[in-house]
Amino acid sequence: LSRGAEGPSVRILERRLAQLRYALRGVDTYFSYDTADAVLAFQKVHGLARTGRATPAFWRRLQVANVPFARYRGPGHHVEVDKTRQVFFEVSNGRVVRAVHVSTGATGNTPVGRWHVYSKVPGFLPSGMFYSSFFVGAFAIHGYTSVPAYPASHGCVRIPMWIAPSVFASRNYGEPVFIYH
Repeated sequence: LSRGAEGPSVRILERRLAQLRYALRGVDTYFSYDTADAVLAFQKVHGLARTGRATPAFWRRLQVANVPFARYRGPGHHVEVDKTRQVFFEVSNGRVVRAVHVSTGATGNTPVGRWHVYSKVPGFLPSGMFYSSFFVGAFAIHGYTSVPAYPASHGCVRIPMWIAPSVFASRNYGEPVFIYH
């Protein structure tokens, strides 16, 4: 299955991805951009080819998969960005509640460490950043028109445009942001 596919197989795919906490706009019968993003996040987490398509190997892995584990399991809410796998995890009380595919710094310059959301800017910035949550200096988690399967940003954490307002709304000032390899 790939973008544009329709039917009950897409509903089964989306229902399973939603159970595993991969971000989707909803569960329906149409394989849209959000489904492709969820498939891509799953592929990244499980070391599969990053195609955004549900292949036979993908389906086999999907059947036995579990919700991804958070690296940091403390109480409260935080986010984690795994630079190696290029995935963002929203974590609540030690459990992943949402996984999103991302693109970090092309030169590896997305700063590793424990940071905190210190500024939030809704809407668009002149640079094209959309719904930005800044965590250190000029680095932010933000929506962007291009979120390839590999590191491509200037150092920020790019997320798909469709989910940026929701991610922005769920981030609080002072919330921890863990970035690791």
